[in-house]
Amino acid sequence: MGKKILAIMISLLFLIGCSDKKAEENKIQTQVLKVAFNQSEKHPQFKALKEFGKKLEAETKGAYKLEISPNALLGDQRATVELVQNGVIQMAVVGNPVVENFNKDFAVIGLPYLYDNLEHQKKCFYPIF
Repeated sequence: MGKKILAIMISLLFLIGCSDKKAEENKIQTQVLKVAFNQSEKHPQFKALKEFGKKLEAETKGAYKLEISPNALLGDQRATVELVQNGVIQMAVVGNPVVENFNKDFAVIGLPYLYDNLEHQKKCFYPIF
């Protein structure tokens, strides 16, 4: 009985050694990142997202791909943030006031009279972004 088990184990080891694991490793599984966007395809932010998608796919050698849903196809901005929270989509382009409703820390970005101008605001957030 012991010799049979040993023979089976050796046979299994040979089969595992002969498997074509390298071919499996070379296959790239593409991860699709779904993005909600509430403007049209002519909007500059949509064009920027398209360009970002092209660069993302090129830089990751096809590991990641961006799928943009424009024209509020997935709902209004609040609904798309909720879709991100629930893991239905990975990204949503929304205005700061919408995000403030979910996390009050973001309110500092839109506080009036806190920044002298846009450049001042950029300097304040430069270490973060």
